[in-house]
Amino acid sequence: MTLDERKKRVLSAIVRDYIDNAQPVGSRTLARKYSLGVSPATIRNEMADLEDYGYLEQPHTSAGRIPSDKGYRFYVEEALELPNLSDGEVSQLQAELGRAKDIGSLMNKTLQVMAQLTQQAALAVAPQMLDAVFRYIQLLPLDGRKALAVLVTDQGLVEHRTIDLPGELGKDELNFISAVLSDHLEGLTLERIGRGTLSSVDRDLASYRGATDGILDFVLRSLAPSDGEQVLVGGTTNFLKQPEFRDVAKLEALLTALEDQRIIYKLVNQASQGQDLVITIGDELGHEEMHDCSLVTATYSIGGEVVGRIGIMGPRRMHYAKVLTVIRYVTQYLSESLASGS
Repeated sequence: MTLDERKKRVLSAIVRDYIDNAQPVGSRTLARKYSLGVSPATIRNEMADLEDYGYLEQPHTSAGRIPSDKGYRFYVEEALELPNLSDGEVSQLQAELGRAKDIGSLMNKTLQVMAQLTQQAALAVAPQMLDAVFRYIQLLPLDGRKALAVLVTDQGLVEHRTIDLPGELGKDELNFISAVLSDHLEGLTLERIGRGTLSSVDRDLASYRGATDGILDFVLRSLAPSDGEQVLVGGTTNFLKQPEFRDVAKLEALLTALEDQRIIYKLVNQASQGQDLVITIGDELGHEEMHDCSLVTATYSIGGEVVGRIGIMGPRRMHYAKVLTVIRYVTQYLSESLASGS
């Protein structure tokens, strides 16, 4: 069923009003607050038609209407206007994300800032180290018999650890060890680096055998296969602010689902397969406990290759325009930051 322009205006007004106020919307409210150019009686007729077409629902306790999944789908695909982030929001994003020193802290700060700016829950599937290519390792002297080992890949992914040394090693010696390791391993995908690959390193660094044991152990542990991509969730307490989840049993079921990494991985990964940005609404999520939720997911890339996915989940009546604006900016920032290795 194709909607005429008047029905589109009425439906858009209902969705916007419900997003802002979380209250069923009546014809008199629409006539008073929005310049629709028709009487409340005409609006009532249009609302009845929209309900018949499946775009609106009528709660049992109210004469007003609320959007259905189909109504929200119309809104995000045909009526959404995206704002720009304010200068203050851009500064906040750049400041928070710019403080990250490695991929772990970058992803955690990403979740934190997305949750703050949207007042929703933030989700992420972080990149797998194994797909990256070894770039270099740097050993930096610390006080006493310790060194800081920093491993960097072509995707800008960083792992670091404090290494115990068997004796005092100066900056020049640590630089030599770093150069030998980097020369042997540069250009190898991380999944190809194993103890066998490191045997030639052992020979070239035989005089530093005691020192290199801990370093090689760090390299192997950093590159060891994991059970899968890391799933991160933040800002779930924002659901406490939403009237849809005042029912404690409903809230508990939702939070329990969000703690299940398999569910979140599947939602974020499948939603964004083959598409840069996807909006999944209500029952489309495929989980009863998420019926009142929507999920916006997006990918970030390096050189055209997807390396990770992020998402924002909130009630179906989330402020989609703000969420889309934030998530698009963040994915662009992540792509540029990881590509530059910063």
